Amino acid sequence: MASLLHQMYLTRMTKTVGEIRYKTYKAKDKVVATMFGHWYARSFREYFLKFKNQTDKLKVLEDVNDEGPVVEEVLRERMRLTNLKNFLVEQGYTPLEILKISTWAKDRSKEHLARGLARIKHATRKGDAYLKPKMFDRWRQYVKQRKLIGYLL
Repeated sequence: MASLLHQMYLTRMTKTVGEIRYKTYKAKDKVVATMFGHWYARSFREYFLKFKNQTDKLKVLEDVNDEGPVVEEVLRERMRLTNLKNFLVEQGYTPLEILKISTWAKDRSKEHLARGLARIKHATRKGDAYLKPKMFDRWRQYVKQRKLIGYLL
């Protein structure tokens, strides 16, 4: 009788443990599915944000290169340069002389660029915190003008 009760007890315990294992397995499946869903949603969101950032950059690039204030300034300077070349032709300069003048202007611009770099390197060695912002503002203005002139020539 005791062995029969013990056998019934073991059978009942085995069923209970099996049910617990089954429920735990199902719960693990649900957790894994939830984790996969979160990962998939996050990766999808990351790809969408990457796409959105890229399209925003392309819009800015298109605006700057096609419609922005830089384009207006480039066109204005190009007209000024064309007028200057026409004026030089009216004054009797040959195309070769005009080319020499433009190369001289480019070389002079490069020389000024080298001087500016030397000044910045010299000032940054000393570590003068007062001059650095002024230098970089002047530098930005100079680079802007140099790029504009280089683009036009």
